[in-house]
Amino acid sequence: MRMLAGLLLAAVMEVAAAEPQRLSLAFMVSSGAQRAAWLDLLARFAGENPDIQLTHIETEQGAYKRDFERMLVERDFDLVFWFGGERLRQAAERGLLQPLDDLVDAGQLARLQPATLDALNARKRLWAWPLSYYHWGLFYRRSLFAQHGLSPPTTWPQFVQVMQKLKAAGVTPIAVGSRSGWPAAAWFDYLNLRLNGLAFHRRLIAGQASFRDARAVKVFEVWGQMLDSGNFLPEGVDLEWNEVLPYLYHGRVGMVLCGAFCAAKIPPQLLADVDIFPFPVFDERAPRFEEAPLDVLVRPAGSRNTLAARRFIAFLAREESSRALLRASFQLPVFKGAEPAAEPLLYRGQAWLKQAAGISFHFDRDASAPIRDAGLLAFRAFQRPPHDRRAAIEDLHAAASHAR
Repeated sequence: MRMLAGLLLAAVMEVAAAEPQRLSLAFMVSSGAQRAAWLDLLARFAGENPDIQLTHIETEQGAYKRDFERMLVERDFDLVFWFGGERLRQAAERGLLQPLDDLVDAGQLARLQPATLDALNARKRLWAWPLSYYHWGLFYRRSLFAQHGLSPPTTWPQFVQVMQKLKAAGVTPIAVGSRSGWPAAAWFDYLNLRLNGLAFHRRLIAGQASFRDARAVKVFEVWGQMLDSGNFLPEGVDLEWNEVLPYLYHGRVGMVLCGAFCAAKIPPQLLADVDIFPFPVFDERAPRFEEAPLDVLVRPAGSRNTLAARRFIAFLAREESSRALLRASFQLPVFKGAEPAAEPLLYRGQAWLKQAAGISFHFDRDASAPIRDAGLLAFRAFQRPPHDRRAAIEDLHAAASHAR
């Protein structure tokens, strides 16, 4: 009987091995260079795995976020690009994902940075494979700062002086492309992190602290004073994040707070003149917390092609596999001791993230769903005169009551 069972099992495995393996992926792109790098990565995987029938779709950022859950439920994908943080946890808790424990071995996990690995685990299960992470900071043109005798500020008083000098020279200090809401949310995140620290920030955006708390009110007071003083480009409210970058190129604005991915949109002939500095601090003695969003691959609940998915994860677990994708996206590797692509923007970003006392993944990825949805609307509305602090606070306070 045991011999017969063994023969049957061998026959089943032989048939399974003979059947063509299939793998279907979905991922988000935000630049032509990033898209080309994804296609190159997939082509190299296909070249190493000719027995796998590989299919994929790529989608622009806005549509991807909107259609993510529908892709998980209605489409036959095996691995799907997504974000670390609360959005990952929510998808897992709603039963939209399968864990990846059976796709990843201990050796592969051991090579990941501990903070990255912690962000992927929940209820003792692994819910994603990390692709990259990246820093946020204030982009500026060296030539413009040199023209006006400016240096990158490190403290808030220095930052205020830079804004005043730019305005005096006829340059709007800051542009935010707020149409989608999330670029403006980075201003809320950084002001709250600098003023109140990471622990309070996490509690606030989870609905565990009140937006009427004096500490949260202080965030909107500081931000509102900046808006009242004319430090932000007014037309940015109706523009996307990439649509304000030309204002930086042409010297019409001095700074843009953005993730490192913005560099992929900067024309190569200008990139050497563009630099980035960390968000200034209010108290130099306080711990420094930074934004460092994490991009991941998740496994839809309906995924069936386990063997092919395991081989793709193994391919990505080789550091060199993703190097071109990271370079094109201006993002950082997730492996211990790995060096970024040879770009000064990336080396600086990696250095200050290593020195950070803690990181957040960005409001759009970290906040509970009711607070996130209300916040993206409130932050955009806040950009418009009269920059109503009370309205923004009350909208978020009401949303937080649904998050508890």
